[in-house]
Amino acid sequence: MSARVVVLHLGRQRPAAQAIGHWIGYAFPSGHATKAAAVYGMLAALLAASTSSWGRKVALWTAALLVAGLVGLTRLYLGAHWLTDVLGGLALGGAWLFLVLTAARTVDELRRQTTAKRSRPDGGHTDREPVATPVARGEPLRRDGSGPA
Repeated sequence: MSARVVVLHLGRQRPAAQAIGHWIGYAFPSGHATKAAAVYGMLAALLAASTSSWGRKVALWTAALLVAGLVGLTRLYLGAHWLTDVLGGLALGGAWLFLVLTAARTVDELRRQTTAKRSRPDGGHTDREPVATPVARGEPLRRDGSGPA
């Protein structure tokens, strides 16, 4: 959807010479490249999260980058887009992937913190006042730092 909004907003024309087929509509950013970056990136993220092997994680992310890059190359080969259209699509898909993964991680961390608070015996709340240390009360310490002077 984000690619569609940008396409309609910018309205950049496609290249005049197209190798195969005839495409209508605007060119920037490439919707195919945007979707490839987002979908294959998300697939790599999900599969990489399910393995603990660093080598497999690198292989999954490399494969996702290669497939998204190949999708972009096919758009150039077919004459459907300019290079900047494809690069813009890959950047937009990568940005969308980054936002989704960041939001998922943030929600997961907030949920984990809430669960940790609920699992405490006091329900995450305490009726006790915080203990004031000599430093917090503004009292000077001994030279060796062992306690109040």
